[in-house]
Amino acid sequence: MTPRLALAKQNLADIVRRQWPERNALLEKVRHIFFDPEYTSQSSFADIFFHSHRLDVNNPFNWFFLPKNTPEIIGKGTHTVVLDIGNGFVAKFRPSERIICFGKAEVEGQYILHVENAMDEKLFLFETIRSLRELGFQVPFHMVAGISLGRYPEQVEIKESGLIYRCAFVIATDLRKNGRYSVVEPEDSVLLSLKNGDELKELLTTHVKFLMELYTEYKNSFLPPAPYNPKYVIAVNDHVTTEGPQDAFRHMFLLQVDQHTATGRLVLGDLSGVAIQNTRRGHGRE
Repeated sequence: MTPRLALAKQNLADIVRRQWPERNALLEKVRHIFFDPEYTSQSSFADIFFHSHRLDVNNPFNWFFLPKNTPEIIGKGTHTVVLDIGNGFVAKFRPSERIICFGKAEVEGQYILHVENAMDEKLFLFETIRSLRELGFQVPFHMVAGISLGRYPEQVEIKESGLIYRCAFVIATDLRKNGRYSVVEPEDSVLLSLKNGDELKELLTTHVKFLMELYTEYKNSFLPPAPYNPKYVIAVNDHVTTEGPQDAFRHMFLLQVDQHTATGRLVLGDLSGVAIQNTRRGHGRE
């Protein structure tokens, strides 16, 4: 681990510790949401038992909260919140949505983060990055780090190993590069304002088309006359429309804009909504 990354992880732990004094009161609000008759009356006892047991609402070590006005928050996407943790890195997380099972998803003014199996996310991200690089894409630094909660704030740690049942953060390169660039979605209006916007729009279209072809090959592998084993399996969980997963593939790319030269560069910066696996590698073959 580089010294800069170690400092960035320490900053992330400090952000989590800052909220510690309010955790007990916030946990009571979560319990109230979970057992509010307005929502539980619409659910069976089995559902209530299953979800409360799965979320373990009485275990304070399985929850932490982040105020929505946290000054380190620099971005909020459809499903992901981005924190500036300094030293050239950002941390991304997905607020828990499982509490939606009773129709209410948030404690006012707070992001709720429930402990997840960070090991799963680590494996998915590692395999997705490896597959994308095999396919010729350049992928900036990404890693999964888990949060370990203790009884006291000084016991909070950000870890890279032993990540089972710890909420996952994705730590990635800060594409702003100390303010040299702005980082935005590659919307048509932004592309039109750049000197190389036409070139970038064509490149984005090419990338999305290529990923769609892989996805279509995978989906067609289930159709008659006989199933076959495609080289790449692609799973999509966000930004899927009735027309398909094109938007999910488009949202993988961010636009790194140099305001001084009015030019931009496409970067693979959001890998949270798509997972890619090389099936040949899974069977020990390349």
